[in-house]
Amino acid sequence: MLEKSQLRFASFLLDPAGRRLMRDGKALTLTPKLFDLLCFLVANRGRVIEKEEIFKALWPDSFVEENNLTVNIAMLRKALGERSLIETVPKRGYRFAAEVIEELPLAVVAPAVVPAAPPRSASKVRLAWAAVGVLAVALTASALYAFREPARLKAVPLPGPESNDTEPALSPDGKQLAFVRTEMGTPEIHLRILGASNVVQLTKEGTAAFAPEWSPDGKWIAFQRRNPEAAPGVNTIRIVASIGGPERSIGAMKSHSGHHKLSWTPDGEWIVAATKVENGDPFGLQAYSVRGRERRAMTRPPSTVIGDFSPAISPDGRFLAYARCITMSACQVCLQPLTNGVPAGTAIEIPSEPMYAPLIAWSADSSEIVFSGGDWAVGQLYRVPVRFHRFPGKVTPLTGAGELGAWPSIALVGRTNLQRMVYTRDNFDRNLWKLDLKTGAKSVIAATRRIEQCPRISPRGDRIAFASTRSGTWEIWNCDATGNHCTQVTDFGRGLCLWVNWSPDGRMLVFDSRRDGQPDIFVVNGEGGPARQLTSSAFAEVAPVWSKDGKWIYYASNRTGRYEIWKIAPEGGQEIQVTRDGAQMPQLSADGRWLYFMRYGESGLWRMALEAGRPERVAGAENASGIHAYKVTAKAVFFVAQDVTWHMRRLDLATGELKSVMTTTKDPVMGLDVDAAETSLIYGWNDREEHELMVVENFR
Repeated sequence: MLEKSQLRFASFLLDPAGRRLMRDGKALTLTPKLFDLLCFLVANRGRVIEKEEIFKALWPDSFVEENNLTVNIAMLRKALGERSLIETVPKRGYRFAAEVIEELPLAVVAPAVVPAAPPRSASKVRLAWAAVGVLAVALTASALYAFREPARLKAVPLPGPESNDTEPALSPDGKQLAFVRTEMGTPEIHLRILGASNVVQLTKEGTAAFAPEWSPDGKWIAFQRRNPEAAPGVNTIRIVASIGGPERSIGAMKSHSGHHKLSWTPDGEWIVAATKVENGDPFGLQAYSVRGRERRAMTRPPSTVIGDFSPAISPDGRFLAYARCITMSACQVCLQPLTNGVPAGTAIEIPSEPMYAPLIAWSADSSEIVFSGGDWAVGQLYRVPVRFHRFPGKVTPLTGAGELGAWPSIALVGRTNLQRMVYTRDNFDRNLWKLDLKTGAKSVIAATRRIEQCPRISPRGDRIAFASTRSGTWEIWNCDATGNHCTQVTDFGRGLCLWVNWSPDGRMLVFDSRRDGQPDIFVVNGEGGPARQLTSSAFAEVAPVWSKDGKWIYYASNRTGRYEIWKIAPEGGQEIQVTRDGAQMPQLSADGRWLYFMRYGESGLWRMALEAGRPERVAGAENASGIHAYKVTAKAVFFVAQDVTWHMRRLDLATGELKSVMTTTKDPVMGLDVDAAETSLIYGWNDREEHELMVVENFR
């Protein structure tokens, strides 16, 4: 009965089915793993729960260090604020000690027996029975709404030439579509009337324009434009009349790459965007006045997260929906109640699996949210009803539409009650390529119609490990040096896996995965088998690499409020902080004496002597790109740099000589590696990227 009950203990209300925990009427936020742990403890309350029983229930496919369970219990106690609820039974396990009362949800509670009332007049009795009938109908309708089967939708491609259009926004009457089209290398805002084939270019200034959003009256379109004269990541918010004309700047903002959605307030007086107030702050949502230079904060995220993104204000103005992200692949959709356009009360987190940076849209009647969820490149559109304050409904995938969907937009069609939805369907084909460093010849290896990236060559040069979506979810794979005879190493079934590295003896792999939401570090046999989890904090641990003697695993963590390099023994145990001035993407020199790293949000490469060293910038690698990784060999550093074009370069560590290895106008993707003899360079490459606008008529 647990899954259908609400459970009260102390001052808490636990709703396992809705994945919701309340304390004195206020929502508490737990990571998915901590929520599962709490549910398991409560379900087995009153008895000693052996540690091994907890491991089997919560980590069935992984070997987990006992210390990880201890850490999770400590984090759960801290989140609850009452240590006495969970007792430690020395050398055995834990006991949930609080008294628990099971309550059935309102929809299935039997009516109470009402004492007889004094006689009333016949007319009052009839009115009372009429009121009861209306209430019964309302409750029945509400129950039917809550438990109805989701409508099966039909999505069709928007007619027109293949042009990789993206970021659609429907006009308030649902008849026009604003979107981004890239012609001659520059994205600009375009318009088309649905049902017609002609397209009109709305913006024409020649620098990248993106993220269109209609004003509530349909007279204006807000968007962002990249400012090439400003610092990287600084954009301007602009508006332009929907019939065309000059652009007007509303203000500047610091944008996170790829996450730049805007939202108007229903009165058309403010535009909400994700930006930073100070460089060291997380991204927060700010409202920009359309008429002046006034700004006001809409959210104030804690320093432990990257920030808040994807604002979407409900048409009735009651809620601001947004995504709060620990990392960009571990986000939750939140609802902030509004009063007269100003935040009022505590934000509500919609219970769901952590997802990659969701993009959010409201239904036209403000009764539902549609958002993109899942992992990057293997996502789906989801929906959740928002009928009552603080009680959003169950998150479900759209049926018949929404596969690989992103950037949803919904509007009523004219004066009808029919809704139309438009979204993008994103298809990526990324493959591993080998560059012969002697002849310059290129060849594709391990190719599929999915994504392969972040390759790592084994110490003997006979195997290549990499991250791939070829199984339908992100997993770690292992092929021979030619890209053949591939085997799947992990089988998590969810969670973005990215960076992977071999142990010095070539037997083990260390990698990061978002299996439980926040990124953690795992170790697994190179041929496959149960993965052993090394880290288990509420923060992001990413980009692991083995030390040359095999005694340590170095990785980046943001647990101090910014990314720093930490280390842990391969067997687990104490985690030790290594850097103090900001660092990520660690690598070790071939002799093991130097720690190389990059810094979040900056170009360039740094290094530090592991014995009492201070960070120093690597001369010649000042424009190394922070999003693409690099490789340190015994003699050189290979890295990706960008100016007008993209370059793969080799920096000789002895002479400082800088040599171009490959130049391209096409953006290489994450990850590169070079074998020990410097004969081959393996890198990820975006062979195909398609974005298709999809239309759902009669969306319901």
